[in-house]
Amino acid sequence: MIKISVSLFLLFTSLLCYSQDFLTKSDGEIIEGNIQILSNVTDAEFIVIKTESGKETYNLLSIKRVEIKGQGEFRPIKINNQYRLAKIIIDGYLSLLKYSSNPKMSSFDTDILLKADGELRVVPGFFGFREGMSGYLAENANLVSKLQSKEYVRKDIEKVVSEYNEFITSGNAKANLAKADAPSAQVLSESISPNKMEQLIQFESLLKASTLVTNQSEAEQIFKDFSSKLKAKENIPNYLINALRSTIESDKTLSELLEEILKP
Repeated sequence: MIKISVSLFLLFTSLLCYSQDFLTKSDGEIIEGNIQILSNVTDAEFIVIKTESGKETYNLLSIKRVEIKGQGEFRPIKINNQYRLAKIIIDGYLSLLKYSSNPKMSSFDTDILLKADGELRVVPGFFGFREGMSGYLAENANLVSKLQSKEYVRKDIEKVVSEYNEFITSGNAKANLAKADAPSAQVLSESISPNKMEQLIQFESLLKASTLVTNQSEAEQIFKDFSSKLKAKENIPNYLINALRSTIESDKTLSELLEEILKP
């Protein structure tokens, strides 16, 4: 009886060990196990995950996201023509990430910003922060004013990112960004077809039910703005399209449906 109890305890402990971390592959499949972040002799980072069925290795091109218990969430980024793993500090239209300047040491000591349209920027140090961030976040005049007046300085980077994301999702960005984006904005047809309306309804339903979209509330807010413009036959600025694409990229079904909706 004691041997059976010990065996069951060891089995339960083993299962717990292999169920603490999660890896989301590029095709959306989620694998549960015990994850290690390693690098090879060429400093290329890769992921090793141990599951009940054995050990598997993934390069950064084959994954979308990694969640490690007690450490946080990570995603691959491309910087200096090399894919690196970055820790997610703030996830949004503008994401704040940290990556290791030395891949041999998982220190995640360098702040980097990533917009939904793919524009990447290493956060400047104390010198150059004000001008660098003012240029990068120029769409938000109020935020730029706070940067220029030194209300926000380098240590306030998380506040800067949060305020910029609020600006984007609140709709206050409409005038500035739409004007800047107008030459390349997608122009809608003169009327919304019944099929297009059905696609919007289907998209909204799938979005609410999705377990793959990591930032559900933000995705729903962006889709609400996108949908209202579509129904009102307004131009849809590229920043809004890219933001929606970014927030749902982990859900293949939603991504494919969005591309169908965007077709003339």
